[in-house]
Amino acid sequence: MTIPLILVGLVYASVGGTLLITNPKRIVTYQEAYQKIRLSSYNQKKARTDKFISDCPKTL
Repeated sequence: MTIPLILVGLVYASVGGTLLITNPKRIVTYQEAYQKIRLSSYNQKKARTDKFISDCPKTL
């Protein structure tokens, strides 16, 4: 009973450790990409939100 529990704990610990190592690199990459496309990203989100809001009364 304890051996499977230890193995599952090791799997979770290895996944968590991997995320702790790779996540800071991904955050920097995401921030750089966001700075490049900030305005177009905002316009895309606004258009998507406006479309969703315009569709809401149709579904009620």
